[in-house]
Amino acid sequence: MKAALESLSTIGTVEVTRSDADENRGYTWAVTFLTEMGDLPTLILDQESMIGAAVSTTSNELIKGVHPPFNSLDRVQGLSLGSAVVADLSDLSVRVRSLREGIPYYFRVQALNEVGYGPWTTSSPNFELPLPQQPNQLSDISVNVVDGDSLRVSFAAPEHDGGKVVDKYRVEWDKARLVDEIQEVKVDLSIRQEVQVVSTSTDMWTKYSSSS
Repeated sequence: MKAALESLSTIGTVEVTRSDADENRGYTWAVTFLTEMGDLPTLILDQESMIGAAVSTTSNELIKGVHPPFNSLDRVQGLSLGSAVVADLSDLSVRVRSLREGIPYYFRVQALNEVGYGPWTTSSPNFELPLPQQPNQLSDISVNVVDGDSLRVSFAAPEHDGGKVVDKYRVEWDKARLVDEIQEVKVDLSIRQEVQVVSTSTDMWTKYSSSS
């Protein structure tokens, strides 16, 4: 059941439990949505696709889903853990720093004009966990001659370390020019000649002439 639900494009991650069989060998399934937030619509059951004698199904909501309260900072005043105002309309993004590693964080955004604030929109996916990443590519590498048998390679630290301190660098060299790897993908297709049939029709008439 879990695998079938998560294979649907409209459902993310779920937790599924099943009861013991009743006297009619029927089961009760409990589905908890872990990534879809808020009050979700009731599951629609396709009873026509089920097999068995006197098949019947019902779907009930046990616990109404709610969006994150955004009141981690001040439960009395209902303030969120953090907020930011984006005034540069050429870059509609914000980088949130000083978060705790491995903790899920939820986000929502609303627009503002001279009339007031618009409704909130939650992010998709609803949350993400800040986790260490690989450091990004170095952009400043130079090579200089030291003497007749040595060169000096200098480089700057990467702009982003991925969340972990960079404590080593790997330097490689070769006598052949280093080039980026190029991958070639070959696809074999069965080619079938296209045959077009053209039908035409015309009214035939003959012109007769006589002389006397």
